[in-house]
Amino acid sequence: MTSRTKKSLLNFTTSSLKTFGILIVSFVATPLLLKFIGPDRFGTFKVLTEIQSYLGLAEMGLLGGIAASIFSLSHGPDENALMKLLSEAKRSYYRITVFTLLAGVCILPFLRKLTSWPFPDSWDLYVSFILIFSSALFLPSNLHRVYIDIKNRGYVLHVTGLLQSLSFTIIGISLAYLGFQMTSQAIATFISGALGAYLLHRKSGIKIALSPPEPELRKKISSHQKPQVLNELAGKFCYSSDQIILSMILGPLAVTKVFLSQRVVQLMQQQIVSLGQSLYASLGSIYYEEDRGKEKFAERLLEVSKMISMVAVAGLVPICVLNEAFIELWVGKEFLPANAQQIVYVSAMNAFFMGIFSFWGYLFTVLGRAGEMTRQFYFQALINVCVSILATYKLGLIGPLLGTLTSFILIPSWVYPHLLHKNFSVPLVRLFASIYVPVLAGIAMILLIQQSPLQVHHLGWIKFCLTGALIFIANALVTFILLFNKNEKVQFLNRIRKLLERK
Repeated sequence: MTSRTKKSLLNFTTSSLKTFGILIVSFVATPLLLKFIGPDRFGTFKVLTEIQSYLGLAEMGLLGGIAASIFSLSHGPDENALMKLLSEAKRSYYRITVFTLLAGVCILPFLRKLTSWPFPDSWDLYVSFILIFSSALFLPSNLHRVYIDIKNRGYVLHVTGLLQSLSFTIIGISLAYLGFQMTSQAIATFISGALGAYLLHRKSGIKIALSPPEPELRKKISSHQKPQVLNELAGKFCYSSDQIILSMILGPLAVTKVFLSQRVVQLMQQQIVSLGQSLYASLGSIYYEEDRGKEKFAERLLEVSKMISMVAVAGLVPICVLNEAFIELWVGKEFLPANAQQIVYVSAMNAFFMGIFSFWGYLFTVLGRAGEMTRQFYFQALINVCVSILATYKLGLIGPLLGTLTSFILIPSWVYPHLLHKNFSVPLVRLFASIYVPVLAGIAMILLIQQSPLQVHHLGWIKFCLTGALIFIANALVTFILLFNKNEKVQFLNRIRKLLERK
């Protein structure tokens, strides 16, 4: 097992542990928060975090530009050049921090309208948002994050993320219990952000000191940054508008219900995206290899795309079948929408597409080809927002999810494969087969379970866990037997054997 494979495996393992840990933490914390701060404030806090994500646009694509700029340097012998580039980027981050804080202040007068705040007293709303956008003070830590990521040490990021989640939950619940209402979550956000910035600084192993300005390095970053900021702007409209649309049209309680209905799907989505994050750096390294690097890159991309698709289907099938039963046991029927099953199906498809498209997007970014995606993102954003608003008015809670799914199907589902074929000579037929054959198998498994006598509703916790384990194992075995070819089965079993021998 090569060093690159070992790192990728370690990245994925720690990512899985992080997702499982966050699932357990969220499972315990959410009912308590609903009790201590109420469902309306719970939903409003989710909207505030989504508004805060828009403030990230002040970054102007800098992080993606840095990643593309340092990727080739990080594989070369000149570490000094890499540190000079990071120094130039740090100077830019100081300016961005100031702009982000000013943008947060400018949003304050419009906050009640954006969140449909239902209470007469607004101090909790404004104090919470000020604390949330003040976490921009930790933006420079992104330099340590991208350095760790490019060095294929994603396991450091996953452990840091888990520690942040634990600190956020412990602090948030404690303060909520003491009566700090929504401000408790904002304080927890700020403190956990500070903890994450500290850990990234320590674990990156580098100290980024400011050196004299170098216009050539600034120009190098900007050349990658320009297309990246356009992509991020469109991406925000695509993926960070759902809760704002729900809150403005249906109120913050609707945000809470949709969040709870798709919470487990979202955690699985994070795991699928993390799988791509754990592999794209090593895959990008293959592209720069002198000996048949580009040819091996295309073949490896097909393998990884298929693996992400199969992992997604293996995890999402049990969630689709058991989500309603889980919500009933977790927070009670009062938070279960009438169309909860439709919500989880659409959300699962969105999670699947997000995992695949994020992985492909990372590759375009780090290989300096983000500009290839700009046009598609704007069409996708326009479709997403328009369909989300119309569908929310007509269909209610499921509206924003349908907007996202529609935009995925109409734009990136065929544009990304075309760009991969054009730029990297990836065979289209094999690429489509690698991602969509597992999806068809997953749909068939869901239909089979629905027609079987297996009881999936009104379960106690023990029966729920046993049923979930049974569905997961059966689905994983069917996936392994039917969708892996002979060579893939041998490679998979050999990697497991080597891992066990190493342990």
